[in-house]
Amino acid sequence: MQYVVNNDIKIKTRLQFDLVKSNTFKDTPDLLYALRMYLYGNIEATQSITVLGVSDD
Repeated sequence: MQYVVNNDIKIKTRLQFDLVKSNTFKDTPDLLYALRMYLYGNIEATQSITVLGVSDD
């Protein structure tokens, strides 16, 4: 994840999220943030993540 943030790599996803990130993760793409919180078992963060929909843009 740090590699993506440090190298300003853009991640394209069809998912649209509604989430609140701390300042520590402000530059982290939404998809990576959601996956990290889920995989680490951060219950508080995962309960605040909502998938709004899928975009075909």
